[in-house]
Parts: sequence; C-alpha cells; structure tokens
Amino acid sequence: MDRPAPYFVSYAQHDTKMVLHLLGQLAPHLAASRTYKFTKWQDRDVLIGEGWHDAIVAELERHRIALLMVTPTFLVRPYILTEELPRILAPGKIVLPVLLKPIDLGRQDAHGIEDLSIFAHRVSGHERRAYSQCSPQQRELFAIELFRAIESRLDRDF
Repeated sequence: MDRPAPYFVSYAQHDTKMVLHLLGQLAPHLAASRTYKFTKWQDRDVLIGEGWHDAIVAELERHRIALLMVTPTFLVRPYILTEELPRILAPGKIVLPVLLKPIDLGRQDAHGIEDLSIFAHRVSGHERRAYSQCSPQQRELFAIELFRAIESRLDRDF
C-alpha cells in the first residue's frame, strides 16, 4: 500500500548542511516504505517569483506531518518561533522532532516541544545522542532508527 504521507521540514537555515545530510540518509529508507509514499516539502521548494512567507504558510496549513530539526539555533529563530511552531503545534498535526544538535531542555526554552518525545540515537541505557554527535556509522543507524520511529508514529496516528 502506498498511502500518501507528505511532510513539512522545519529547520534553521544555519543548520542547512547538516539537515540536508540527514535528509539524504533518510530518503532511501522513506522511499522504500511498504506502507507510505513520503513526499518532502521544505523552504528550498519555494518557486522563483513566489512569495516566500505565503508559500511557507500555505504548506504548513496543507501538511499534517512536520519533521522538526531541533538545534539551539532552531530554538531562537524568530520566524520559526512566531510563524512555523504555532502552526506546527496546532491540534491535529503529527509533530516529529529530531535532535540534530544537542540542547539542554532543563535550561533552554524549547517553546512547547520540550513536552514531546524528541528523537535521538540511543547509544546505551539512557544515553542518547544528537545526529551531530554521531560517528558516520552511527549516523546511518540514526537514519534507519528515525525511519522506524516515523513509521511507528504514523501507523498509530495517521
């Protein structure tokens, strides 16, 4: 079954290189899904001559699934905080936060996502690592584990 599963990617521009790397590793797993037909939308998909803000708002409203690439920079970007997060955290959305770089939830304001389970690579016991803290081999595991977590969440709520 190829159930359509379009998703919106929210991230800070400062983190673009690492976001693209993770999305590149995740893409083959999503493409091989037996259940879902994943299609990604991110701000890089705004067309020439299109209003950037209007396009993002329209896509945020259209997408029920949001993949959040959480970093310290993500948590302080005014546009993310005022335009994206309020729409993403609205009832009925499936929010999938991913720890791209380490943050301190005890000391940093996470603007509502601190109440959500944030995906990170489980190393052993309770130790978890952000994508940026993983070795190249662990990043491959991060991608497959993230794929499994996304599918599990969609199986339950989508």
